[in-house]
Amino acid sequence: MGKKSKVNKIPKKGNIRFNISNFQSKDYYLFIVTHFTYLVHGINDLNTIKPNFNEIKALQSEIQKIKDQNIINTNKNIIQILPYFFDVFCKMEKSDLSKSIYAKNVEYIFNDLKRKNRIITLKQIAMNYKNHFEKEISIATVSRIMKNHLNIRYLRACLKNPKLQEDNYILMAFLFIRGIIRSLELKLNLIFVDETGFLTQNNNFNTWR
Repeated sequence: MGKKSKVNKIPKKGNIRFNISNFQSKDYYLFIVTHFTYLVHGINDLNTIKPNFNEIKALQSEIQKIKDQNIINTNKNIIQILPYFFDVFCKMEKSDLSKSIYAKNVEYIFNDLKRKNRIITLKQIAMNYKNHFEKEISIATVSRIMKNHLNIRYLRACLKNPKLQEDNYILMAFLFIRGIIRSLELKLNLIFVDETGFLTQNNNFNTWR
């Protein structure tokens, strides 16, 4: 016999000493964004928990620290060159390879396969290239043309769950960010834990883009 499901009860007003926007470093708490009704309980107007000036300033300060550190790391990799060579490099212009014969031919093959809903692979493009233009072309050459001439790469893409556009999920994302901002203002150490399960579905796939 199955167990009776539990119903989450919203705590009575006044039982919560703090919320997502006013907790202190001395408080003990556990915020679960999926239980957002607890996080906003007693808050009639969500506009009141928008980040205040001090919190935004603290966030900007953390961002600036990261930018400054990136500049320091970049400066370590700078190579000094003579002014003459610097002027030469500044005057150099990258050739537009998108109008080359190879680019036009491969783009035609690519669009033709796409229009026919065919699977697009480097091997298939090379085969169709030979059939259309009676000229052999290697897979490596096709790859270089796709990458350097047409700026098309076979990259991993992640499909966004349409539920993420719903109001509840937007609110949960906001509350999560709101808690992070408050934590940064309080100078807390953040620990991120990636929780996964056996039923997690990987929606990542590779595609031309």
